[in-house]
Amino acid sequence: MPIQKVLVVDDSKTELMFLTDLLQKKGMQVRTAENAEEAFRRLAEEKPDLILMDVVMPGQNGFQLTRAITRDPLYADVPIIMCTSKNQETDRVWGMRQGARGYITKPVDPAELQAKIDALNEGGCAFMANREALRELQTRLASRLQAARGEGVSVSSWLAVEAAGQSYLLPLGQSGEIFPWVTVQRVPYTQKWFLGVANLRGGLVGVVDLAGLLGSTVPRTEQTLSDASLLAFNAALEVNAALLVDRLAGLRGTDAFVSSEPPADDAPAFFGTTYVDSSGARWQEINLQILSQTPAFLSISV
Repeated sequence: MPIQKVLVVDDSKTELMFLTDLLQKKGMQVRTAENAEEAFRRLAEEKPDLILMDVVMPGQNGFQLTRAITRDPLYADVPIIMCTSKNQETDRVWGMRQGARGYITKPVDPAELQAKIDALNEGGCAFMANREALRELQTRLASRLQAARGEGVSVSSWLAVEAAGQSYLLPLGQSGEIFPWVTVQRVPYTQKWFLGVANLRGGLVGVVDLAGLLGSTVPRTEQTLSDASLLAFNAALEVNAALLVDRLAGLRGTDAFVSSEPPADDAPAFFGTTYVDSSGARWQEINLQILSQTPAFLSISV
């Protein structure tokens, strides 16, 4: 069914007016919201065929709202196109990871927006499909990083996470899809840090408590688990596992830190550089490729 009803979420009245006029001229019905709370009210009133989502908004931002909507069974089938001034490649990757089906930078090009809507109307071409788009973005980002290194420029991008009060950096190119916490089937006679297996997108995946793997003994509660996320390994690493983390802290590049330290002599082989940000917080890099090949990680039985 062609897209007819569109919800536009943006805290800028100017942007709301511009997009509303643009869409109405194409014969679409438009409703608007200026924040996350209002957006969910609009969703409850009438389910749209498409959502256009800003990122920088007061309260819950567009990344968080996109994640919440795409994880809600009532609205998971509603495609979201992000329309934002955040134009970095890492922003695009992050948006797609939250479940967006498209990403447009402001000022919005009417032709580009119409092309994405047309693709959705046609059933969603590979460019618009979440998994394919994310793979394309990851490949493009990896190419840019490789080119920069070849020119002698030090460029890195990480997914920043927290687990048991500690802060970690996971290489973006080694990270896979992010999932909310789901029910895990326990497996007897396994390490305490191996929580069991979970059904993620129709496949069984081993779930590893990152904090527990690194020696934390902080007990898990239903509340902490409900707020946690599962980060799958990139498929290229060929390990069918996901890491449990307490909180996603966004993306980081080298420019987010003021100093760095090499790993200690007795550090695990998968520990990389420790980075320090301007507030003095320490972020430990974890090489997921090396971790995935570590015998202790692969030996889950007791």
